[in-house]
Amino acid sequence: MTLPVGVASSSCPLLLGLELWHGSTLLGGNGMLLVPASLATVAAELQELPWGTEEEADVADYISDLGHWLSCNHASSPACSRAGAGAEQQGSSCNPWEAGVALLRQTVLWGLPAVSTLLVDSLVALPFAPANPFTHLAHAPASSGAAPGLSVPEEVNLPMSDIGGLLHLSLLCPNSRHMLATVLDWGKRWGSKEAGFAWRWEEESAAGISPLDILATLPGESKVLRLLLRDAEQSNELLGAALQQ
Repeated sequence: MTLPVGVASSSCPLLLGLELWHGSTLLGGNGMLLVPASLATVAAELQELPWGTEEEADVADYISDLGHWLSCNHASSPACSRAGAGAEQQGSSCNPWEAGVALLRQTVLWGLPAVSTLLVDSLVALPFAPANPFTHLAHAPASSGAAPGLSVPEEVNLPMSDIGGLLHLSLLCPNSRHMLATVLDWGKRWGSKEAGFAWRWEEESAAGISPLDILATLPGESKVLRLLLRDAEQSNELLGAALQQ
């Protein structure tokens, strides 16, 4: 199979559509995500998703959405090399910033640090991103009207937008230690460039749950707690947030 030069040399994952034709009849079609060798960790995380289970349909939809979004919005993709590509998407029915944020939140909740980092780096670089883009990404979005007072386990059944910010999502994911470490690293790399940015450990989701509440449910020997206690900056912020509650 021969690939176009722009696809074969891309430094970001791209979605490739495959179709099987017999004469003028389409017999079938499928898509695959081409991940460059330089992103081996991204490929490994995607391969570890629950393929071959009852969740495979959701995984396939996610891969399709991820591939389409990166193909149009990653700075090194062939589509983004066209002048005005972002403006064309901005006028479409699907806002690329909002679509990218939704993908990021799903990716963090699934506990995929490398894929999430690829999305964050692409989102903050969008030419039509809001001012202080990482601050917008980090904190809990506006409530969609969920009733407060749910317990922490119940919160994962809420609509994605109501679960909370990146701290909530990383603490609730199955790979919480590594995902939280990655999220905190984004704060040092991107948040530090935005005036007034700080993690809000006391910030409540639409259900009235804060990252502090989630931490309070963890056992004392939790690797997540040990990670935070080793970080002097986060330890001080956690103490300050706890004293405010």
